[in-house]
Amino acid sequence: MSNNKDHQDENKVWRYIGIAVIVLIFLVGINRFGFTGRTDGIRTGGNSLGDIALEYYFEKYPEQAENEDIEARVKNFGCHKEIHIYNEGTQVMRMSYFNGQMYELE
Repeated sequence: MSNNKDHQDENKVWRYIGIAVIVLIFLVGINRFGFTGRTDGIRTGGNSLGDIALEYYFEKYPEQAENEDIEARVKNFGCHKEIHIYNEGTQVMRMSYFNGQMYELE
């Protein structure tokens, strides 16, 4: 009887390990494919993709450099990242970051 109980306990351990692995894969998948809705903040002062995109935008439109309503939002799609530039809530530019390169999208 003790042998049967040991076998049941061993099955429970493997079941919990299997559930933990499935949950871990699920969480990594959510994060990897951008379902968490990650965004960069407004003018963070670092070297984030949002900051790089804002720098590009201000070089292209220098008259907007003092506009405090310009913001960048970064969305991770898994295979690439898109950076959307907004002015007072209206999208004014869309860029993509893929394989180490920034591209302006139309």
